Amino acid sequence: MNKLNDKGQRHGYWEDYHHDGTLNWKGHFDNNLRDGYWESYWSNGKLLYKGNFINDSLNGYWQYCNSNGNLTLKEFYL
Repeated sequence: MNKLNDKGQRHGYWEDYHHDGTLNWKGHFDNNLRDGYWESYWSNGKLLYKGNFINDSLNGYWQYCNSNGNLTLKEFYL
């Protein structure tokens, strides 16, 4: 987790945390580009968004939630 490749780029599975220690986001990097499934969280631990990246671009269905964790928006990206 949270490893760099030989070029000093983020590669593989990473997690980031808010200042209070709660999970901020988790996802995969491929040579410093977001690639694959990602989730991000409000500081209260509720889901903020989830979806997939391909080469650092939003791809497919994404879901966005308010700070109570209620779904507020679904979007599709190509």
